[in-house]
Amino acid sequence: MNNGGCEQICTDTFLSYNCSCEDGYLLNGDGTCSDIDECLGQDHGCEGICVNTDGSFFCNCSDGFLLNIDGKACTDINECMGVDHRCEYSCENTVGSYTCGCDVGFELNTDGRTCRETLIFTLLLSMEGTGHETHVVPRVDDGISDPILVTDGFPLGCSRHSTIYVGTNGYFAFSEFTGFTPFPFSEGNELSLVAPFFTDIDISKGSGRIVYQVHNNFSDIFSSQVAQYINVAINTNRYTNFSAEWILIATWTEVSPYNTNNVKATFFGILATDYQRSFAVFIYNCENGNATFSNRATVGFVTSDGFYANHEASYGWNPYPTLCRNHPTSQWAQIIYEISGDDPTRCISYTEY
Repeated sequence: MNNGGCEQICTDTFLSYNCSCEDGYLLNGDGTCSDIDECLGQDHGCEGICVNTDGSFFCNCSDGFLLNIDGKACTDINECMGVDHRCEYSCENTVGSYTCGCDVGFELNTDGRTCRETLIFTLLLSMEGTGHETHVVPRVDDGISDPILVTDGFPLGCSRHSTIYVGTNGYFAFSEFTGFTPFPFSEGNELSLVAPFFTDIDISKGSGRIVYQVHNNFSDIFSSQVAQYINVAINTNRYTNFSAEWILIATWTEVSPYNTNNVKATFFGILATDYQRSFAVFIYNCENGNATFSNRATVGFVTSDGFYANHEASYGWNPYPTLCRNHPTSQWAQIIYEISGDDPTRCISYTEY
């Protein structure tokens, strides 16, 4: 009989023989051998993937991992160390993979690698196409808008305010303030102001335009974009569920300092609240970031109950380049302030983002 009828190994014994199989196979009753699937159990020792072969097996790793020299363990590959990630702006390694990121003012395209300007900027530049009523601030020197009513009150510091005004001189006022001379914000001030760029601006001679809109539907596209923008910028678990239930957005477009028409700047101010927490978002068009304003400017906020913040650009000469200098590759610069907190013992958790 050929090989004693054994498929693999035939061992001669006294007056007989035995069939056996090579490692990785199981002897059948008819002398044939069947492959053992080592991957069905746990004895293979593979950390990642076990691949059965005829009579044996080998270990492999999932995408994003590298098989160690022991042939069993897997080590995470840091894709961000090389250039194959193809991230346009930044790369962050994760376990078994990586994610691409974008600069402030940009968001990922659907390819997950390249960046585009955040939709909020497109909406800001085309405010009058959002379907909401656009109000124009009167073209007078040192003027303010009509009163903007907030039925449930806008939280600012420890107080709620039912009326807000948009001032031609680059601020939101919570009283009929029409001042034109900026000053450093400090404790003990009787005013409540939120100032994207408080300086002496003159639109009475035809240069520049100031408009505003009120959004009170957190499900509309602009409100959801503002909430997303704030949540991404502050990036803390405490505020991942912030929704903007009431928003006031104002644009100061190509405005000039008093008695100067050859210097123009465009900036935006957004007040957003869920009626417990409030945020102020200041956005600056840095295409004209070298604009030199003859007057000083104050950037920040102050409340009548003792809270205040001054940005580093505040009350210095030529403040616009200071605002834009940290965004050399972006058209936009941003500042986000938390201007009212949800802790009644503190009223506010002042943070600049």
